[in-house]
Amino acid sequence: MRVLAAIASLTLCGLAHGQTFDFNRECAKWIAQRGYSRDYIELKTGQIQPGWPQNWRGNVEKEQVQPGDVVMYFVPKKERATRVAYVEVVRAEATAGQSGRVQVSETNWGKYTDEPCMVTDHFGRVTTSNISMESVLRVWRPSLPLPPAQAKPAP
Repeated sequence: MRVLAAIASLTLCGLAHGQTFDFNRECAKWIAQRGYSRDYIELKTGQIQPGWPQNWRGNVEKEQVQPGDVVMYFVPKKERATRVAYVEVVRAEATAGQSGRVQVSETNWGKYTDEPCMVTDHFGRVTTSNISMESVLRVWRPSLPLPPAQAKPAP
């Protein structure tokens, strides 16, 4: 959602100057290099969900997280987009319903070098970190089917 808002904001800013920002066109060189976190998830799991991670769906409860799962998470005040990462290690308290942590690996986590294209100084480079389960929005287990997409409300 925040990525769409950011893209909309950039588009509106461009419209004020007679231009529009087309992410797919303007960022084509980065997209082709496949260094975004969603590309890393595809490399690790052999699959991805359609679209960008902020629209990905979960299919297991957070308390059921395990290595090999994919987490969608948000870092307040630091990121404008939902992050997506591969779960490497689950701390015991994370599965006991407490505020635990998981060790994740991902790419493109760092300081922006091309902010409109959401490219960081770690684009295509794997980093590992520990994240709080409180920041996890959804958990996706690629080996399980996704729930049906929710129908959009009628206008």
